[in-house]
Amino acid sequence: MKFNRISAAAAALVTGLCAAGAQADGLTWVPNTEPASRQNVILGGQEPGRTLPICRAAYQNGLHPGKIVAGNCNFGWGGKEILNPKFDVLTGRPAIRWIAARNGAPLPAGAFIGGSEPARLLPVCRAAYQQGVHPGKVVAGNCNFGWGGKEIVLAAYEVMVPGLPAGAIGAAGAGVQAVGVSGAGVQGVGAVSQPTGGDMEALLAAYTANLSKEQAAKLQGALQKTRERNAKLAAAAGIRSTMAAAKKKGVAPAKADPAIAKYFSAVGIAYGKSWDANEAALKKYMDSLAKDSQSDMGKLQGAIDKRNQTMQMMTNILKQMQDTQRAIIANMR
Repeated sequence: MKFNRISAAAAALVTGLCAAGAQADGLTWVPNTEPASRQNVILGGQEPGRTLPICRAAYQNGLHPGKIVAGNCNFGWGGKEILNPKFDVLTGRPAIRWIAARNGAPLPAGAFIGGSEPARLLPVCRAAYQQGVHPGKVVAGNCNFGWGGKEIVLAAYEVMVPGLPAGAIGAAGAGVQAVGVSGAGVQGVGAVSQPTGGDMEALLAAYTANLSKEQAAKLQGALQKTRERNAKLAAAAGIRSTMAAAKKKGVAPAKADPAIAKYFSAVGIAYGKSWDANEAALKKYMDSLAKDSQSDMGKLQGAIDKRNQTMQMMTNILKQMQDTQRAIIANMR
């Protein structure tokens, strides 16, 4: 397999996500040029003749989770299958569940965020298609992935949820099924017994539900801010086009469409006598909007990572209690 490195500059430009390195729940994004990228690789699926590790790659102002095929990170975008030779590999040895999901239903709490685009986060998913199971990204309620040169969009799929053993959610997880891929060699649910003690299960279930609402509120806030900034960017782009047309016709700024000067005043930009100066000021304003959007998405990813770490801590507590109970029972025999 050929390995290449995703540039840190590109990753920083397209997302506010944490760079390759330590992630929540023992998961790590490793540049595929490093030896560590060959160890403890997280497999997201398989097709006849090969397994499909999970990767992420930068493309068109986003960072997209996908699958490693023949030395590239393949993912769907714009109706096509994109092949990127520069990518990160997802590695680690955490407890992982693949939870059934469907378009129209809320995503399970703790869904692993594998990437982002300017207006949304991209959780990792996988779906069955053409005698295989393919990892991809959740977009608008569907699981999108690349296959055969096209972007495949499926409404029924599974979502990756790390850090919480199967059967530990209790009542809050009613109807949620951990689904594996038979014979695929895909990392899935480990041999974890049902935690004892209804009170602890109820506590964990309540905690999961409450934190899910908090996460949803933060996500909605971040997305709303991004929508507002995108609207401002679109308006600025329209003004920029009007300015370019006036400049091409040889019309001076002072005699151009009054809407241009009015817009500059509304957004707090000084409207000068030179088109070059006005274009530079407008570009600086648009760059600032884009930078703020990336910063907000980074803060949201940080909150999600912190949540996942807390979930892992609670899982460890439950396991310790279970191990203690087993030791007591063994000593009584």
